[in-house]
Amino acid sequence: MGTDQMQRREHARRRAERNTIALGAALSAVSLAALVPLAPHLSTPRHPVAWWALAVGFALAETLKFHLEIDHETHTFTFSEAPLVLGLLFASPLGLIVARMVGELVYLLLDERTRLHKVFFNLSMFLAECVAALALLQWIAHGRPVDSPVVWFAMIVAIAGADVVSIGAVFLAIRWHGAVASARQVLLAGAFTAVTNTTIALLVAMIVERSWLALLLLGVVACNLSMAYRSYTSLQRRFERLQLFHDFTRAIGSGNSAPIVMERVLQQARQLMRVEYALIVLLASDDGTGETVFCELRGSRELEIRPDRTGAILAEPIVREAVTRRSVAVVARWANDAHEVSLRETLQVRDYVVAPLQGDGSVVGVLVLGERIGETSTFDEHDGMLVETLANHASVALENSRLIDRLTTEAREREFQALHDALTGLPNRTEFLRRLDHSLAAAETRGFNDGAPMVGVLLMDLDRFKEVNDTLGHFSGDVLLQEVARRVHQSIDETATVARFGGDEFAVLLPAVTIAGDAVNVADAIRGALDLPVRVGDVVIEIQSSIGIALAPEDGAESSLLLQRADVAMYEAKRTKSGVQLYDPTQDPHSLERLEFASSMRAAMERGDIVVYYQPKARLDGAIVGAEALARWQHEEYGLIAPSEFISVAEQNGLIGQLTDYVLDRALLDCAHWRSLGAPIGVAVNVSATCLVDMKFPERLREMLTRRVVPAEQVTLEITESGVLELSRARAIITALHELGVRLSVDDFGTGYSSLAYLHTLPVQEVKIDQRFVQRLASPDGDPGIVKAIIDLGHNLGLTVVAEGVEDRLTWEQLMLLGCDEAQGYHLSRPIPERDLARWLVRRQRLEVHDTFADVAVTGLGFA
Repeated sequence: MGTDQMQRREHARRRAERNTIALGAALSAVSLAALVPLAPHLSTPRHPVAWWALAVGFALAETLKFHLEIDHETHTFTFSEAPLVLGLLFASPLGLIVARMVGELVYLLLDERTRLHKVFFNLSMFLAECVAALALLQWIAHGRPVDSPVVWFAMIVAIAGADVVSIGAVFLAIRWHGAVASARQVLLAGAFTAVTNTTIALLVAMIVERSWLALLLLGVVACNLSMAYRSYTSLQRRFERLQLFHDFTRAIGSGNSAPIVMERVLQQARQLMRVEYALIVLLASDDGTGETVFCELRGSRELEIRPDRTGAILAEPIVREAVTRRSVAVVARWANDAHEVSLRETLQVRDYVVAPLQGDGSVVGVLVLGERIGETSTFDEHDGMLVETLANHASVALENSRLIDRLTTEAREREFQALHDALTGLPNRTEFLRRLDHSLAAAETRGFNDGAPMVGVLLMDLDRFKEVNDTLGHFSGDVLLQEVARRVHQSIDETATVARFGGDEFAVLLPAVTIAGDAVNVADAIRGALDLPVRVGDVVIEIQSSIGIALAPEDGAESSLLLQRADVAMYEAKRTKSGVQLYDPTQDPHSLERLEFASSMRAAMERGDIVVYYQPKARLDGAIVGAEALARWQHEEYGLIAPSEFISVAEQNGLIGQLTDYVLDRALLDCAHWRSLGAPIGVAVNVSATCLVDMKFPERLREMLTRRVVPAEQVTLEITESGVLELSRARAIITALHELGVRLSVDDFGTGYSSLAYLHTLPVQEVKIDQRFVQRLASPDGDPGIVKAIIDLGHNLGLTVVAEGVEDRLTWEQLMLLGCDEAQGYHLSRPIPERDLARWLVRRQRLEVHDTFADVAVTGLGFA
């Protein structure tokens, strides 16, 4: 509660007190002025009734009362009309006034402890009632007997006049308190009470007129009625509280979160205990995971959370004592202990109850209820017991709600952990797929048609990230991944989603892409954000990435298919070093067409549709030394298919080993045929690195050599230079092949990442110069220095050097001058089928060496 608001409230209270005193003074002045005409009759006795007995009657009548609470003010209605009627009939006017003043004063001071300004107002009002009743009775029924109807009428008019005076005074007091509507209820209730009480009093007066002993019987009836009334009101109050308590338990039991439960506890407690102010302070948990919560509710204002007031409340001695002793503290309005007054001033309330909230064997907070509604009621021990019960129920409800909040928070955290990457905080694959499915469903609802937004998936992989982990350690790799995640997230707009799939693989979801170029621009922006190097400790790391893009519906309308095709595009970007690559179905080894191609390849090998062509290989002096086996696919629909079209399909679908064995077996069979024709030349077969890490490959080759009766030294296995670098881990297999007697040749030498150590340590007998270097020898910009260097390197290592792609005599002659050992190419012969090669070899034997070149070159071209 703010200081300004407290000051305004105190100012309003003081103004109400001043108005009450002023109204009382006005009533007293008017009453004294009205007594002047009645002065001759003031001391005239009607019956010998002592004023003190009548005063006792007024005091006792006040005990039979009921209260009406209006706008935080208690307005009391009693049965004081009964002794007033008796006083008007049986006492002198002066005795009546003195008895009324004394009896009411004693009751107000001793029983109700009403404030002095209220005492003055009530006494002034009672004086005015007596004067008004005396004047009206004297005017209408002077000297008539009690049983006269005129006296009955006069008495009703007199009491009604007295009540009009008192009700009018109360009405004015209520009006100054701003409750005009409630004052009407007071007027109606007062009129009903006045008529009823006057009627009863007249009946009593007529009985007393006959015999004073009847008062004993009436006293018994009055006591019984009083006891019955008190029992009824007590029972009614208990029923009301039971109903309110039932509503309280239902209200707080239906809350699922701590803020809702606290608000309901405060609202229901205020209603049940009829207080204006309520607050709850929840203490932080012992393990430090919780926090102190302060909520208060005052008047008709909404719930306020005021953590700034927590310290002041908890520092109050009476609050500390309630928490320490785990007991309820009840402070009534007239309490004057310094500790009790301190909290009263802090909260700006006149009375209050402090109850600890207990849970799990410890105090978890406090409940404070203050400012009991009404001027005459305050807290007592019974209220303390009830508040303690409320606090216990509230403690259970709050503990349950806090448990629910904690479990809900833990569930959310676990859900977040299950759907997000622990290192970067980005969504993981599961969450990415969920969002991708949602975007695809939304796009399908819009309709996949021309001009409609597409859904884009970007898959990104960091280049050479393994080197960072291997060189700097996984901690540095984690720091790098966190920085990459931050930069990628900053590079996309709020509609996109970036996720980490694991390792160095990230994905980006673009829910609405107008054209493919937009997705490419996003990818370029991401790579641009990664251009700046990252400092990890004392090391500066350059970040390079490859990004593949797939778009729905063009590249697929299912999440798994989009990711698979984005992955294909990413690896294509990595292979071509282009950085960003849109999905191209012709580059997809997993496309449906390629899968059908692979299935057809198995059947083609079974039917013999995979045929073997041979390209002769000769020494530079013209002697034929062998032929290289080259596979062709005689497809029934597409015709003759070159190996570049189906070798990659075989590698990606696990058929390369089967295809290699097939070609090897056919080549050995043809080599044996050449030997039978008197041409004992060797045969060379290209073998992939995958086959050379197959532990069973040497044994299969041994079995084929035995079955086809071909010497091992006449077989050359050609592998690419990049394959040589990977074969260091398969040294045992290479050694087994060497011990078997076959020759190993490094194909396309000069185009890969050459390592002299591999050439020196592995049992390689031959290197083949890549045709791109050979074919430039005859051109004006050709550089024979590279070819010469390779030839010299091979000779220095004791290797045979073979030149590929020799297409003209000039190149052949230059290779002779450079010292090359062997050559093959179109100048000697194109690749030709085995039956044509056999005839070519037979014709080759009939010709002179010098005539061969002119003839064979032309003849070879004829066979191709």
